This record gives sequence, C-alpha cells and structure tokens, in this order.
Amino acid sequence: MAVKSQVKTVVINDFTGGRNTLNAINQINKNQQSAGQNVWTEFYALRKRSGTTATAVSISSVTIQPNQFFESSLASGGLTRLLFMGTVSTTSLKFICRTDDGTSFNFAAYRAGTCSTSGSSTTITGSGTAWTANVAVGDRFIPSGGALNEVTAVNSDTEIVVTTAVNLSAGTAYQIVHPLANDAVCSIVAFDVSGSQNIFVFDGTAGGKLRYNGTDVFRVTYPPTGIVSACVFKNYVFVARTTTVEWCALRDITTWPVANTQTVTSADDPLRAIVVYSNYMVVFTKKRMFRFMGDTFDPANPTYVLDVIRTPPNFSFSYSRSAVTHNGFLKFVGGDGLYVYDGGSVQKISQIIQPDMDNMVNAFYQTEGIGTTGVSTVYKNRLYAIVPDTTSDSPNTHVIYMQDERDRLWRFLSTSGDWGKTDLIVTKLGASGAIQFFGAPATNSGLLVLETGNSDVSAGINGTWTG
Repeated sequence: MAVKSQVKTVVINDFTGGRNTLNAINQINKNQQSAGQNVWTEFYALRKRSGTTATAVSISSVTIQPNQFFESSLASGGLTRLLFMGTVSTTSLKFICRTDDGTSFNFAAYRAGTCSTSGSSTTITGSGTAWTANVAVGDRFIPSGGALNEVTAVNSDTEIVVTTAVNLSAGTAYQIVHPLANDAVCSIVAFDVSGSQNIFVFDGTAGGKLRYNGTDVFRVTYPPTGIVSACVFKNYVFVARTTTVEWCALRDITTWPVANTQTVTSADDPLRAIVVYSNYMVVFTKKRMFRFMGDTFDPANPTYVLDVIRTPPNFSFSYSRSAVTHNGFLKFVGGDGLYVYDGGSVQKISQIIQPDMDNMVNAFYQTEGIGTTGVSTVYKNRLYAIVPDTTSDSPNTHVIYMQDERDRLWRFLSTSGDWGKTDLIVTKLGASGAIQFFGAPATNSGLLVLETGNSDVSAGINGTWTG
C-alpha cells in the first residue's frame, strides 16, 4: 500500500516581523526572520534596502571629507543652506563648509574687505578688515585663486603674517578659514542676533567658538569653554558642560550671566547631551537622565525644575547626537542598545536583536569623537541609528540600525562607499530640489545621497533573508 507523505505547510502572511536573533529558529513566529541583511519590508512584501549615489565635494581644488551636518536657511531667496564640518585632505584640518544646491561647495569663511602685499611677501595688508578679533594663529588665509596658507601672526586689524610668501595686488579678495578641533563632535545651534538667524559652532575648545551669519564667519568669546552639547529652548541657548547646564540671557546669546547655571551632576558622572523633547529639555549624563523644564529661566525668580528620570539598572548613555523624536517618543542609543523615553520612564527596545548590538562600541569608557560617534535621524517615519561596531569590516566601522514605521528592527552593515559614517541629515537643496536623505561617507570623499535605488554607488546590494 502506498503511503502518502504529509508535508506541513507554513503560510507566511505578513513580512513585517523584522530581524530576530533572540529566539531560536524553531521558536520564531511565521512573520519573523531569524537573520537578515540589506532587506526590509514594504506593503507586506520583501524588498532590498535602497542604495546610495555619491556626490564629489571639491572646494578650491582641495578634497573635503564631510563628517557633521547642519541645516540652515541663511541663503538668499529662502534657499536651504547645508553646512557641514569637513576635513581637508591636504592638511587633515576640519573647517566649516557650505552648499546651497549640493553641487557647488564653498568654505564658510571670514572675507570682509580686501588685501594686498608689497611685492612677494609673507606680510598681508588688509583694507576694511577686522583681523584682530576674527583671525587667530593657525587659521588659513586663502587669496582669490590661491591655496591655503597658514597664519603665523596677527599684528593688527589690517596686518597678518602667513607661512608662504605671496604677491597680491591692491583690492584682492580673500578668505580666512578657521580650523576646528579635528576629532571633536561639534555643538551647533541656530539663534537670532539682531533679528537675523546666525549659526553657532562650538568644538569644546577655547578657540573653537564661531558665528556664521550666512556671509562671514566670526570668532566669538562666548559661551563658556568645554561644551559637550547645546540646544535652543524658549529663546535661550543652553549648553551642557562637564557638570553644569548653563544658559544665555533671554534672547541674547552674547550675554552669559554667571547666575544662569544649574549643577546637574558630579565629575565622576559627566554630562553627555542636552536635547529638547516635548515641552522641556532632557539632560543626559553617562549614567542618568534628567528632565529640565520651565518657562522663565531667571535665577532671581526661578520657575524651572530639574527632575530625575527613572532609568533601568546599569543604564548608560553613549552618543550625544543619537537622541531623536520618533513616533512621538524620544529614542536614543544607550550603552547596550536602543532605548525609548515616553515621558515617564526609560525602556530598552532592542532586546530582540541584542546579539547584534552586543558588538557595538560603548563610548561610556572613552571620550566621544567623530571617529567613535553615533548619530540618529528620522526619514520616512523610520528611525536610523548609526553606531560604531567592532565586528564589521574593520574596528569601528559603523553599522546602521533601523526601526521602521511598524516599530520592527533591522540591521545593515556599512561598507566602503556605503551609508553615512558620522552623520545623517534630511534636507532640501536648490530652488526646485526635492527632499533628500544625505549621509557622510564611510571612506569616500563627498556626500552620499541615500535611498536612491538598489545599488551602492557602483556596486549591487546583496540582500539575505533567513526564516
């Protein structure tokens, strides 16, 4: 008698389960995967994740490696101006750069007045210049059509000395560009000065405090040195330092009253970040979180309150730019995974992919730098978090974790020329440009435009699914 074999049929009716590495394969649900890479789901069907294109970045014949973005609206005609902190290949120094259209790139520089020399000389004479306050030794002087030339002395408002002799006729245009601390994660805010928006960039050092008004970059002496994070809240600029949060006078970033200080922590648990969430600020230390709220931050008549936020045992916070609002909640990268703050308590949300995140570099034990930073952003209602990982292509190669619009979690490796290593931004460039998702490249120089098809720059994407 013939025996008919019985084959069990498994119906997969929903592909939205996300990555699953916590449970054994025989324990996963029929709408979950045990492992996956470079593939996600849309409309209940599998799809390779989108890829990237590359845009070369060249400024005055030097190659720029972008590593930190900031969007502004300083350009004329209401165009969006994308600022990025970029490292110049010829000097390994980092400068503020800008683009209005994504194809034409320039330094953000001090350029007031003109300059000249007396024959071939290292002494530069200015006309209509204010070099004493806005130029420092170590800045780079760039005459029109010339190369970067290091400033070795600032003698007056109208005289500087540079390393290499140049011959400049009267009326020559120029730029002065200001190096930032190379490995610093800069704190960047937009704030009004005399009724006009300005961008402030602070690299944490005494000399790394700059103001950009859309035309020129100026050196400033405020706020205090040692900033690790900054934000704007209710017409104040707040900065987090090692143990204190400090803020400027109301609507006046140029004034920082000594009394505008709130001690939050001690030196053994230093501050990491300050961000705006809902109608208050959230302050992160290495081990704790606080809610800082109020309407008027006047120490003479305080109406603000600093409260502790309940966090899980052994909680730690690693990356100052990883906290973003997604689906109405504050989400961020902690020391061992992704976390969510719902206004009450903090909970971990990445347990299901914990074996993946066990290889994440924990910045709790080191000073955060551009090479070891993590950053998050939201695009198409998806949270993207890029963190350094110890097991990918090479140590500290960054890995992308994505929580989609259905709250499912995914993991993508970052390879050469792939998704952004140190920053992500969603912005629109040009008068008729579309909203785009940009990344700073892992190894290539240039900008990466993300979600642009099914290939990375020139190579295809390998998508895998194991269920």
